[in-house]
Amino acid sequence: MLNYRYHFLALFTCIAFFGCKTSKAEKTLSTPTEYVLHNELDVSESECQYIPPYQGTLIFNSKYSPDDESKSTVVKELDEKYEESTALINEFTFHIVKLSDRIVQGGTSEELTCYLSSVSTWADQSSLTNNTEINHMGKAVKKWALASIASSYLKVSLNYSDSIPDATDKLIKNWISTLAYQVKHDYSNRKPSQINNHDYWAAWAVIASAAVLHDTDLYQWAEDVFVYASGQIDNDGFLPNELKRETRAAMYHNYAMQPLAMVGLFVFENNPELYEQHRSKIELLTENLFSHALGDDLFKQKTGLEQVDSEITIKGRTAWLAPYLTYSPSQEAQIRKVMSITSSFRSTRLGGDLEFLFLTLTNKPLRD
Repeated sequence: MLNYRYHFLALFTCIAFFGCKTSKAEKTLSTPTEYVLHNELDVSESECQYIPPYQGTLIFNSKYSPDDESKSTVVKELDEKYEESTALINEFTFHIVKLSDRIVQGGTSEELTCYLSSVSTWADQSSLTNNTEINHMGKAVKKWALASIASSYLKVSLNYSDSIPDATDKLIKNWISTLAYQVKHDYSNRKPSQINNHDYWAAWAVIASAAVLHDTDLYQWAEDVFVYASGQIDNDGFLPNELKRETRAAMYHNYAMQPLAMVGLFVFENNPELYEQHRSKIELLTENLFSHALGDDLFKQKTGLEQVDSEITIKGRTAWLAPYLTYSPSQEAQIRKVMSITSSFRSTRLGGDLEFLFLTLTNKPLRD
C-alpha cells in the first residue's frame, strides 16, 4: 500500500513590532505526520444531520454511588440520569468525529460543509463555554468534548484549510481556544491525591487544541502534565490514584493510558529527548495493560478484588495502541498481540478512526 502522507511542520511565527522575547514556550511544534493526508474531496449530495446546540448548564451528576469512596459502584438510576443529561453533547461529538473520519478518508465537499456548519453552530450557540453554572462533572464533560472537537478539527483543518472560509476558521479556533484555556484552568493546581485520568484527558484535549491553534503555552502545560503523570507510575507499573478505584482498577488504568498515549505521541514528536526520559515508566504501565489484556490477573492480585468491566480490548478501549505503536518499537511484539484481539481502533474522544491514521496508511497490518 502506498504511503500518502507528507511531513507537516507547524511553524510558530513571531510577529513583533518591538522585537521578540525568548521563552521556553517559543519553539517550533510539529504535528505527527499521520494527521496529514493527500485525499481530495468528491463533489456529491449528502444529507447533513442537524444536532441542536446544547444550551443547558454544565451541572451533571456522577453515575457512581456518592457513598462509595472508591467510585466503583455504578447506580443504575444515576447512570441513566447522567446519560440522558449529556446525550446531546455526546451525540454532537460522535457526529463531528465520524464526519471528520469520512472527510479525511476521501469524503465529499458536502460532508466538509456539514462538518463546518455543525461545529461553527455549536461554537456560536452552545453553552459549553459556560464557566459559572458548572460542577466537577461538568468540567469533565467539557474536557471530553474538547478532546473530540479539537482532534477532529486538527485532521480537517490540516488537510482542507484552503476549503475552510476564514470567518469559519476564526470562529471555531476562538471557541477551541476558550475551551482549552478553561480546561487548563480547571485542571491546574490540583492536589497530588486528585491528579488522575481526568488530568490526563485534560492534557490530551489541551495538546490537541495547541496543535490546532499553534499555541505553545497550551502545549507546554500538557507536556508538564505528561511528565507529572509518568512520575505517578510506580516501579511496578501501577498508578496509585487509579488503584483507588478498587474493582475498576484495571479499567481505569487503561482509561488513563488512552490520553497518555496521545499526549505521548505529540511529546515524542516535539521533544523526543524529554519523552525518552520517561519512556521506561510509560512502558511499565503498558506492560501491565498488555498482560491484563492477554489474561493475566495482576490487577486482581494487586487489589485483592475481582475486577469489574475490565475487558479492555472492546469498544475502542485499546484504540490508543495504533498511535502508541508508532513510537514504541521495543514493545512491537506485545502491542501486536493485543492488537490481534482488539475489536475496534475507533475512539470518539481520541479523535476517531486511529486505525486509518496510524496503521492503514503506514502499511502496518493489524494481524501477522
